[in-house]
Amino acid sequence: MEPLIPVLYTISIVGFLLHAGRRTGRTHPVLTGDPDLDGRLAYQGLLLAASAVSLGTAFLLEPESLRRFFSIGWLDAPAIPLALFGIGPGERWLEVALSLGLVITIVTSSAMYLNLRKAGIRPHLPDGAGWILLLSLSNAFGEEMVCRVGLIAPLAGRLEPTLIFLISAAIFGFAHYRGMPSGVTGVFLAGILGFLLAKSVYETGGFFWAVMIHFVQDVIIIGSMF
Repeated sequence: MEPLIPVLYTISIVGFLLHAGRRTGRTHPVLTGDPDLDGRLAYQGLLLAASAVSLGTAFLLEPESLRRFFSIGWLDAPAIPLALFGIGPGERWLEVALSLGLVITIVTSSAMYLNLRKAGIRPHLPDGAGWILLLSLSNAFGEEMVCRVGLIAPLAGRLEPTLIFLISAAIFGFAHYRGMPSGVTGVFLAGILGFLLAKSVYETGGFFWAVMIHFVQDVIIIGSMF
């Protein structure tokens, strides 16, 4: 299998989602009576459908590899050292996920707080906690299936792990150019997050830590939007 194939279909799916996201913001079914919430729910439906396409394509290309990565994984697997992110020799993913997750959450919270202050919005606890949790879980799961599991499974063993992480980071980062935070800052922060989440999926053989860390960030971001 040509390694370029998973990269191309992942880029295509992400491109479709970016286009669909703009359309569902204007045209969507009436589900709750709240236009903004209806648009978000419609987009999540498309995201979950797109994640099914990504996983299905990965299964057709590398069924055994997909079975490996489409799982909870080994939560306390040994972490390969990476000094740039403070991952030292002998560390395991249980402690790495908790410590990195905390740092990433502080960075995300700070960025969103500054965005709200810049927009003249006084930060406060938002209403709709149930919707925030549901949308955050759906978004985290869907994006991890597309940008991590559906991409890593067919590439594992064909490319060097660091290159796979960089590809995942690049796709995930540029997809968030119009996200929150947006622009170059958004691309940079999302790219770093994408690299670390890809590393967690590859080294633990599953998506648990990637989805959970992503979920916490989405709670902060989607909560800020509310």
